[in-house]
Amino acid sequence: MIDDCLLGLYEKALPFSWDWEKKLSTIKEMGYDFMEFSVDPAHIDRLDWTDEQISILHDISVKYDVPLHTMALSANRGYPLGSKDNTIREEGKAILKKGVLLAQKLGIRIIQIATYDVFGEEGDDETDKLFLESIRECERAAALGGVMLSLETMDTPYAGSVEKCKRIRDIIGSPWLQIYADTGNINAAGLDFFEDIKTGAQNIVAVHLKDAMPGICRDIDHGTGIVDFDYCLKALNHIDFRGFFVAEMWWKEEPGFIDIIKNSNVFLREKIREACKQTF
Repeated sequence: MIDDCLLGLYEKALPFSWDWEKKLSTIKEMGYDFMEFSVDPAHIDRLDWTDEQISILHDISVKYDVPLHTMALSANRGYPLGSKDNTIREEGKAILKKGVLLAQKLGIRIIQIATYDVFGEEGDDETDKLFLESIRECERAAALGGVMLSLETMDTPYAGSVEKCKRIRDIIGSPWLQIYADTGNINAAGLDFFEDIKTGAQNIVAVHLKDAMPGICRDIDHGTGIVDFDYCLKALNHIDFRGFFVAEMWWKEEPGFIDIIKNSNVFLREKIREACKQTF
């Protein structure tokens, strides 16, 4: 049953300007179990934190009992692992390897990879080959560090489904490389969620619970878009999903947004409980 899976909150649901005390205490007050730590293109410098900076965050997470189980490493968007430019590709691998080291020190178990072979340009057989070579190298570093890498189902064709991520995972063939499904991206692509997750059921280790609209994959409040959370969660319960749930949201500068984040926790937990009571 999925009702014992932990539900975390994506860090970017809160302002980056907040300090760690305010972020983690707020997450605790809103009823989430953990925080998904973010390393996005604007915050790559986090990968070069000193041990003192790392200890500060670690200690605060312990203080408020809000672990950092997962990392969203979207910094690779600017340095895709399948780029034909060797300098860009090498920087992308360096970013991912630094992410592994940071995850080790923060106690993060899973790094979600933005699964782009290239970004903002057309991919081909060569970019696919280069991406696979890069992932194989980074997977080795992750395995040695005891950190799992997970391929997110993206909003682009290259890895826009569990089935496509499963192809990559199977080629690499490592237990340290798995899949991070995203309800919003899969539904926005027009795919049947259950039919898609069936293709990689035993390899899904985390799920972004995100709403969406056709072709729009962010900034849609839970329960207001096209994602049928009843259907998606029943499907996950049916495949016996065991892993982390993360409510993926982005901070909006508008009155009452904290209440929206809190309400998402209530909404999603209720959907999870109901999914366990029904036969798929």
